[in-house]
Amino acid sequence: FSLGTLLYRAAEFGKVDIVKYLLEAGADPLKLDTKGKTPRHWAETSNFIELALILKEAEVRPPSC
Repeated sequence: FSLGTLLYRAAEFGKVDIVKYLLEAGADPLKLDTKGKTPRHWAETSNFIELALILKEAEVRPPSC
């Protein structure tokens, strides 16, 4: 169990629409949780490959204003 933002929980449970919404709202995909993991790590660990790719793209994109 680790503490993270809503983006972490959405990534961990495969909620693509919520992840997209949070990223568009400015959520930081590179922010580390209490275990030093990113949301993409949790998506990959949970085998949500599409979601992991979305997060990977967001990691290199500048945040929306």
